[in-house]
Amino acid sequence: MKKLSTIFALSLISLSAMGSLGNLVSNQEIPVTACLAEFSSGDEVYHCSGAMVDATTFKTAAHCLKEATEIEVRCQSGFSSQVIKEIGHEKFSKKAIKRDLYQRRYDHAFLKLEKPFEGAVQPLLMQEKIIEGLLKESRECAFFGVGLNPWYQGTGKLHGVRTDTQKINLENGLLIVNDPFGAVTMIGDSGASFFCRNESMAWVNIGTVSAHSWDNETIVALNSIMLEDKRFVVDAREVVKKNNSAPLAELTSVEVSKTYRVLPFSSYTSDESGEEFNSVDRLHARFIVEKVEGEFATGRLEHYGPAKYYLCFDGISCEEKLENIRIHRSRLVENYNLPKFLSL
Repeated sequence: MKKLSTIFALSLISLSAMGSLGNLVSNQEIPVTACLAEFSSGDEVYHCSGAMVDATTFKTAAHCLKEATEIEVRCQSGFSSQVIKEIGHEKFSKKAIKRDLYQRRYDHAFLKLEKPFEGAVQPLLMQEKIIEGLLKESRECAFFGVGLNPWYQGTGKLHGVRTDTQKINLENGLLIVNDPFGAVTMIGDSGASFFCRNESMAWVNIGTVSAHSWDNETIVALNSIMLEDKRFVVDAREVVKKNNSAPLAELTSVEVSKTYRVLPFSSYTSDESGEEFNSVDRLHARFIVEKVEGEFATGRLEHYGPAKYYLCFDGISCEEKLENIRIHRSRLVENYNLPKFLSL
Protein backbone atom coordinates (compact mmCIF):
# COMPACT_ATOMS: atom_id res chain seq x y z
CA MET A 1 0.00 0.00 0.00
CA LYS A 2 2.85 2.35 0.84
CA LYS A 3 4.45 1.62 -2.54
CA LEU A 4 1.19 2.44 -4.36
CA SER A 5 0.87 5.71 -2.40
CA THR A 6 4.43 6.66 -3.36
CA ILE A 7 3.73 5.97 -7.05
CA PHE A 8 0.51 8.02 -6.88
CA ALA A 9 2.33 10.94 -5.25
CA LEU A 10 5.06 10.89 -7.90
CA SER A 11 2.38 10.88 -10.60
CA LEU A 12 0.80 13.98 -9.10
CA ILE A 13 4.18 15.72 -8.97
CA SER A 14 4.78 14.85 -12.63
CA LEU A 15 1.37 16.18 -13.69
CA SER A 16 1.89 19.34 -11.66
CA ALA A 17 5.26 19.97 -13.30
CA MET A 18 3.72 19.57 -16.74
CA GLY A 19 0.95 21.98 -15.79
CA SER A 20 3.41 24.62 -14.61
CA LEU A 21 5.13 24.61 -18.00
CA GLY A 22 1.84 25.05 -19.82
CA ASN A 23 0.94 24.16 -23.39
CA LEU A 24 4.19 25.11 -25.06
CA VAL A 25 4.53 26.71 -28.48
CA SER A 26 7.29 25.40 -30.75
CA ASN A 27 10.32 27.65 -31.19
CA GLN A 28 9.50 28.02 -34.90
CA GLU A 29 6.14 29.61 -34.00
CA ILE A 30 7.55 32.30 -31.69
CA PRO A 31 7.32 35.72 -33.41
CA VAL A 32 10.72 37.29 -34.10
CA THR A 33 9.35 40.47 -32.51
CA ALA A 34 9.03 38.77 -29.10
CA CYS A 35 12.00 39.92 -27.00
CA LEU A 36 13.14 40.53 -23.44
CA ALA A 37 14.22 43.69 -21.65
CA GLU A 38 17.10 43.58 -19.15
CA PHE A 39 16.90 46.24 -16.43
CA SER A 40 20.11 47.16 -14.56
CA SER A 41 20.22 49.44 -11.53
CA GLY A 42 23.42 49.22 -9.48
CA ASP A 43 23.86 45.57 -8.51
CA GLU A 44 20.23 44.74 -9.30
CA VAL A 45 19.45 43.04 -12.61
CA TYR A 46 15.99 41.81 -13.58
CA HIS A 47 14.10 40.95 -16.74
CA CYS A 48 10.70 41.57 -18.27
CA SER A 49 9.28 40.34 -21.56
CA GLY A 50 7.63 42.22 -24.42
CA ALA A 51 7.49 42.70 -28.17
CA MET A 52 8.46 45.18 -30.85
CA VAL A 53 5.50 47.23 -32.13
CA ASP A 54 7.44 49.21 -34.72
CA ALA A 55 11.09 49.51 -35.80
CA THR A 56 12.16 51.54 -32.75
CA THR A 57 9.43 50.84 -30.15
CA PHE A 58 9.27 47.96 -27.66
CA LYS A 59 6.07 47.33 -25.64
CA THR A 60 6.23 45.93 -22.11
CA ALA A 61 4.52 46.36 -18.71
CA ALA A 62 4.66 49.72 -16.92
CA HIS A 63 5.27 48.04 -13.56
CA CYS A 64 8.67 46.91 -14.89
CA LEU A 65 9.92 50.52 -15.00
CA LYS A 66 12.07 51.95 -12.21
CA GLU A 67 13.98 55.20 -11.85
CA ALA A 68 17.72 55.36 -12.65
CA THR A 69 17.65 52.10 -14.58
CA GLU A 70 19.61 51.16 -17.70
CA ILE A 71 17.60 49.01 -20.10
CA GLU A 72 18.70 46.80 -22.97
CA VAL A 73 16.27 45.00 -25.28
CA ARG A 74 17.44 41.65 -26.70
CA CYS A 75 15.66 39.41 -29.19
CA GLN A 76 15.99 35.81 -30.34
CA SER A 77 17.05 37.00 -33.78
CA GLY A 78 20.24 38.42 -32.23
CA PHE A 79 19.02 42.01 -32.35
CA SER A 80 19.83 44.16 -29.31
CA SER A 81 19.57 47.85 -28.50
CA GLN A 82 19.82 50.24 -25.58
CA VAL A 83 16.66 52.08 -24.53
CA ILE A 84 16.80 55.87 -24.84
CA LYS A 85 13.28 56.79 -23.67
CA GLU A 86 10.58 55.26 -21.45
CA ILE A 87 6.86 56.03 -21.78
CA GLY A 88 4.62 54.53 -19.09
CA HIS A 89 0.84 54.97 -19.29
CA GLU A 90 -0.06 58.22 -17.52
CA LYS A 91 -2.83 56.54 -15.48
CA PHE A 92 -0.68 53.65 -14.25
CA SER A 93 0.02 53.48 -10.50
CA LYS A 94 1.95 50.74 -8.70
CA LYS A 95 0.01 51.50 -5.52
CA ALA A 96 -3.35 51.33 -7.29
CA ILE A 97 -2.74 47.90 -8.84
CA LYS A 98 -2.25 46.44 -5.36
CA ARG A 99 -5.70 47.66 -4.30
CA ASP A 100 -7.69 47.17 -7.49
CA LEU A 101 -7.16 44.42 -10.06
CA TYR A 102 -8.76 46.48 -12.83
CA GLN A 103 -6.10 49.19 -12.46
CA ARG A 104 -3.83 46.73 -14.26
CA ARG A 105 -5.52 47.71 -17.51
CA TYR A 106 -3.09 50.66 -17.56
CA ASP A 107 -0.03 48.41 -17.22
CA HIS A 108 1.53 49.39 -20.57
CA ALA A 109 4.87 51.00 -21.41
CA PHE A 110 6.67 51.90 -24.63
CA LEU A 111 10.48 51.80 -24.70
CA LYS A 112 12.08 53.79 -27.51
CA LEU A 113 15.24 52.14 -28.85
CA GLU A 114 18.57 53.57 -29.96
CA LYS A 115 18.81 51.24 -32.99
CA PRO A 116 16.03 50.18 -35.40
CA PHE A 117 14.76 46.59 -35.33
CA GLU A 118 15.40 44.63 -38.51
CA GLY A 119 12.44 42.62 -39.73
CA ALA A 120 8.66 42.73 -40.09
CA VAL A 121 6.53 43.66 -37.08
CA GLN A 122 3.21 41.95 -36.24
CA PRO A 123 0.10 44.17 -36.35
CA LEU A 124 -0.80 45.94 -33.10
CA LEU A 125 -4.57 46.02 -32.54
CA MET A 126 -5.79 48.94 -30.42
CA GLN A 127 -9.58 49.01 -30.88
CA GLU A 128 -11.56 46.98 -28.36
CA LYS A 129 -14.37 46.17 -30.82
CA ILE A 130 -11.85 44.73 -33.27
CA ILE A 131 -10.13 42.75 -30.51
CA GLU A 132 -13.50 41.35 -29.41
CA GLY A 133 -14.17 40.24 -32.97
CA LEU A 134 -10.76 38.60 -33.28
CA LEU A 135 -11.32 36.68 -30.02
CA LYS A 136 -14.66 35.40 -31.35
CA GLU A 137 -13.01 34.08 -34.50
CA SER A 138 -9.56 33.08 -33.30
CA ARG A 139 -9.12 29.63 -31.86
CA GLU A 140 -5.62 30.09 -30.51
CA CYS A 141 -3.82 32.73 -28.47
CA ALA A 142 -0.41 32.75 -26.76
CA PHE A 143 2.11 34.85 -24.88
CA PHE A 144 5.89 34.68 -25.16
CA GLY A 145 8.14 35.37 -22.18
CA VAL A 146 11.43 34.53 -20.48
CA GLY A 147 9.84 33.52 -17.18
CA LEU A 148 8.87 30.02 -18.16
CA ASN A 149 12.38 28.76 -17.54
CA PRO A 150 14.62 30.43 -14.92
CA TRP A 151 17.73 29.32 -16.80
CA TYR A 152 16.62 31.45 -19.77
CA GLN A 153 16.65 34.68 -17.79
CA GLY A 154 18.96 37.11 -19.56
CA THR A 155 19.81 34.86 -22.50
CA GLY A 156 17.41 36.38 -25.03
CA LYS A 157 15.65 33.03 -25.46
CA LEU A 158 11.94 32.79 -24.82
CA HIS A 159 9.29 30.14 -24.43
CA GLY A 160 5.68 30.51 -25.47
CA VAL A 161 2.49 29.06 -24.03
CA ARG A 162 -0.79 28.83 -25.87
CA THR A 163 -4.40 28.88 -24.78
CA ASP A 164 -7.72 28.95 -26.60
CA THR A 165 -10.25 31.77 -26.64
CA GLN A 166 -12.90 29.71 -24.83
CA LYS A 167 -10.82 30.22 -21.68
CA ILE A 168 -10.60 34.01 -22.06
CA ASN A 169 -12.99 36.57 -20.57
CA LEU A 170 -12.91 40.28 -21.42
CA GLU A 171 -13.59 42.42 -18.32
CA ASN A 172 -13.21 46.19 -18.04
CA GLY A 173 -10.13 46.59 -20.23
CA LEU A 174 -8.57 43.29 -19.14
CA LEU A 175 -8.33 39.82 -20.62
CA ILE A 176 -8.69 37.21 -17.87
CA VAL A 177 -7.16 33.93 -19.07
CA ASN A 178 -8.55 31.13 -16.90
CA ASP A 179 -6.25 28.32 -18.02
CA PRO A 180 -4.21 27.33 -14.92
CA PHE A 181 -2.97 24.07 -16.44
CA GLY A 182 -2.22 25.49 -19.88
CA ALA A 183 -1.06 29.11 -19.65
CA VAL A 184 0.77 29.97 -16.44
CA THR A 185 2.85 33.13 -15.99
CA MET A 186 5.99 33.25 -13.88
CA ILE A 187 8.56 35.87 -12.85
CA GLY A 188 9.99 37.37 -16.04
CA ASP A 189 6.78 37.02 -18.07
CA SER A 190 5.59 40.49 -17.03
CA GLY A 191 5.17 42.67 -20.10
CA ALA A 192 4.92 39.77 -22.54
CA SER A 193 2.73 40.64 -25.49
CA PHE A 194 -0.43 38.55 -25.83
CA PHE A 195 -0.98 37.37 -29.40
CA CYS A 196 -3.92 35.70 -31.16
CA ARG A 197 -4.09 34.08 -34.59
CA ASN A 198 -5.95 35.88 -37.37
CA GLU A 199 -7.73 34.15 -40.27
CA SER A 200 -4.37 33.84 -42.04
CA MET A 201 -2.96 32.09 -38.93
CA ALA A 202 -0.54 35.00 -38.36
CA TRP A 203 0.06 36.30 -34.82
CA VAL A 204 -1.60 39.64 -33.96
CA ASN A 205 -0.62 41.64 -30.85
CA ILE A 206 -3.67 42.47 -28.66
CA GLY A 207 -2.39 43.04 -25.12
CA THR A 208 0.29 43.08 -22.41
CA VAL A 209 0.68 40.43 -19.68
CA SER A 210 0.44 42.20 -16.32
CA ALA A 211 0.24 39.52 -13.62
CA HIS A 212 -1.43 36.35 -12.45
CA SER A 213 -4.15 36.10 -9.82
CA TRP A 214 -4.22 33.85 -6.75
CA ASP A 215 -6.33 31.49 -8.86
CA ASN A 216 -3.48 31.28 -11.41
CA GLU A 217 -5.43 33.32 -13.95
CA THR A 218 -3.25 35.28 -16.36
CA ILE A 219 -4.14 39.00 -16.32
CA VAL A 220 -3.64 40.78 -19.66
CA ALA A 221 -4.05 44.54 -20.21
CA LEU A 222 -5.78 45.24 -23.55
CA ASN A 223 -3.96 47.45 -26.06
CA SER A 224 -7.14 49.52 -26.48
CA ILE A 225 -6.60 51.32 -23.15
CA MET A 226 -3.44 52.91 -24.60
CA LEU A 227 -5.65 55.19 -26.68
CA GLU A 228 -6.54 57.09 -23.47
CA ASP A 229 -2.94 58.36 -23.24
CA LYS A 230 -2.17 60.83 -26.04
CA ARG A 231 1.52 59.87 -26.02
CA PHE A 232 0.56 56.32 -26.98
CA VAL A 233 -1.86 57.55 -29.65
CA VAL A 234 0.95 59.59 -31.23
CA ASP A 235 3.24 56.58 -31.25
CA ALA A 236 0.48 54.37 -32.64
CA ARG A 237 -0.01 56.82 -35.50
CA GLU A 238 3.73 56.66 -36.13
CA VAL A 239 3.28 52.91 -36.66
CA VAL A 240 0.65 53.71 -39.29
CA LYS A 241 2.87 56.34 -40.89
CA LYS A 242 5.95 54.09 -41.05
CA ASN A 243 4.03 51.17 -42.50
CA ASN A 244 2.45 53.35 -45.18
CA SER A 245 5.83 54.74 -46.20
CA ALA A 246 7.52 51.33 -46.26
CA PRO A 247 8.43 50.02 -49.73
CA LEU A 248 6.00 47.39 -50.96
CA ALA A 249 5.63 45.28 -54.08
CA GLU A 250 3.03 47.31 -55.96
CA LEU A 251 0.38 45.84 -58.19
CA THR A 252 1.12 46.23 -61.89
CA SER A 253 -2.48 47.35 -62.37
CA VAL A 254 -5.67 47.95 -60.40
CA GLU A 255 -8.92 47.07 -62.15
CA VAL A 256 -12.32 48.70 -61.79
CA SER A 257 -15.04 46.47 -60.23
CA LYS A 258 -12.42 44.13 -58.79
CA THR A 259 -12.19 43.34 -55.06
CA TYR A 260 -8.89 43.64 -53.19
CA ARG A 261 -7.63 42.93 -49.70
CA VAL A 262 -6.39 45.96 -47.71
CA LEU A 263 -3.02 45.68 -45.98
CA PRO A 264 -2.69 46.27 -42.22
CA PHE A 265 -1.75 49.79 -41.04
CA SER A 266 -3.25 51.48 -44.09
CA SER A 267 -4.31 55.11 -44.40
CA TYR A 268 -7.03 56.37 -46.70
CA THR A 269 -8.98 59.55 -47.41
CA SER A 270 -12.58 60.47 -48.10
CA ASP A 271 -12.85 61.48 -51.76
CA GLU A 272 -15.67 63.88 -50.83
CA SER A 273 -14.41 65.66 -47.70
CA GLY A 274 -10.67 65.05 -48.07
CA GLU A 275 -10.57 63.88 -44.44
CA GLU A 276 -7.78 61.40 -43.75
CA PHE A 277 -8.32 58.24 -41.73
CA ASN A 278 -5.79 55.83 -40.25
CA SER A 279 -6.50 52.24 -39.38
CA VAL A 280 -4.47 49.75 -37.40
CA ASP A 281 -6.65 46.75 -38.26
CA ARG A 282 -7.22 45.69 -41.84
CA LEU A 283 -7.76 42.02 -41.04
CA HIS A 284 -11.40 42.18 -42.07
CA ALA A 285 -11.45 44.86 -44.75
CA ARG A 286 -12.00 44.57 -48.48
CA PHE A 287 -11.91 47.29 -51.11
CA ILE A 288 -14.12 47.32 -54.22
CA VAL A 289 -12.58 49.57 -56.89
CA GLU A 290 -14.93 52.00 -58.66
CA LYS A 291 -12.40 54.38 -60.24
CA VAL A 292 -8.63 54.46 -60.88
CA GLU A 293 -6.62 57.68 -61.24
CA GLY A 294 -2.84 57.31 -61.47
CA GLU A 295 -1.47 55.72 -58.30
CA PHE A 296 -4.77 55.95 -56.41
CA ALA A 297 -7.99 53.96 -56.49
CA THR A 298 -11.41 55.20 -55.33
CA GLY A 299 -14.14 52.87 -54.18
CA ARG A 300 -15.99 51.22 -51.31
CA LEU A 301 -14.22 49.98 -48.16
CA GLU A 302 -16.19 47.48 -46.11
CA HIS A 303 -15.80 44.85 -43.43
CA TYR A 304 -16.69 41.19 -43.78
CA GLY A 305 -17.19 38.37 -41.31
CA PRO A 306 -19.75 37.39 -38.67
CA ALA A 307 -18.93 40.21 -36.23
CA LYS A 308 -18.76 44.00 -36.48
CA TYR A 309 -15.42 45.48 -37.47
CA TYR A 310 -14.78 49.18 -37.64
CA LEU A 311 -12.88 50.82 -40.44
CA CYS A 312 -11.19 53.72 -38.67
CA PHE A 313 -8.36 54.13 -36.20
CA ASP A 314 -9.36 56.60 -33.53
CA GLY A 315 -12.97 55.66 -32.84
CA ILE A 316 -14.34 58.69 -34.72
CA SER A 317 -16.81 58.16 -37.59
CA CYS A 318 -16.40 54.39 -37.37
CA GLU A 319 -18.54 52.60 -39.92
CA GLU A 320 -19.04 49.09 -41.25
CA LYS A 321 -18.91 50.47 -44.79
CA LEU A 322 -17.22 53.60 -46.16
CA GLU A 323 -18.14 55.03 -49.57
CA ASN A 324 -15.96 57.12 -51.91
CA ILE A 325 -12.69 56.16 -50.23
CA ARG A 326 -9.38 56.97 -51.92
CA ILE A 327 -6.43 54.68 -51.22
CA HIS A 328 -2.96 54.20 -52.71
CA ARG A 329 -2.65 51.06 -54.80
CA SER A 330 0.42 49.91 -52.83
CA ARG A 331 -1.95 49.23 -49.88
CA LEU A 332 -4.00 46.71 -51.89
CA VAL A 333 -3.35 42.99 -52.24
CA GLU A 334 -4.48 41.40 -55.48
CA ASN A 335 -5.49 37.94 -54.27
CA TYR A 336 -8.58 38.36 -52.11
CA ASN A 337 -10.32 35.23 -50.87
CA LEU A 338 -13.32 35.33 -48.56
CA PRO A 339 -12.37 33.05 -45.62
CA LYS A 340 -14.62 30.32 -44.30
CA PHE A 341 -15.83 30.87 -40.74
CA LEU A 342 -16.51 28.25 -38.11
CA SER A 343 -19.53 28.46 -35.82
CA LEU A 344 -18.14 29.16 -32.36
